[in-house]
Amino acid sequence: MKTIHGDIAAPLTVREDLAVNGILREGATVLHGSSLLVHGNLRGTLTLERGARLILGGTLGAFVDRNEGTLSVAGEIATPLETVPGVVTVAVGTAVTVDGHTAILTVDGSVQPVTGMTDISLSRTAAFTWDAASASFTGCATPEFIEFARTFWPASS
Repeated sequence: MKTIHGDIAAPLTVREDLAVNGILREGATVLHGSSLLVHGNLRGTLTLERGARLILGGTLGAFVDRNEGTLSVAGEIATPLETVPGVVTVAVGTAVTVDGHTAILTVDGSVQPVTGMTDISLSRTAAFTWDAASASFTGCATPEFIEFARTFWPASS
């Protein structure tokens, strides 16, 4: 898989599997059949076509225009979850914004409010899906975050 390091200031269109270690300032469009793994921040506008994947370890601060693929996040979702279309897989320990409040997703699928400073401890295997239609989390099994760890830290996986 091709890897890019650094700050990408223009919108990115992903036509093949790609890993980015850095910041996508103007968002990304991930085309059908392609995967984008990001270790860093994603801002701007995000479009995931059907059959596309985004696995993000870092901060999702993008407006999600379309989510017809697989969207998985570990770290922080600064974008209000209720505005994200489709299904989002969220690692336990991720900070999420719901109804204007920041909370940490816990191992039982509940969210605990964040007050002041907090430590975030992410899980590689425990995850939940957020469904905007039902505004709730449901437990799931996913290999996405293990694949992410192997891509960016192959010696530690």
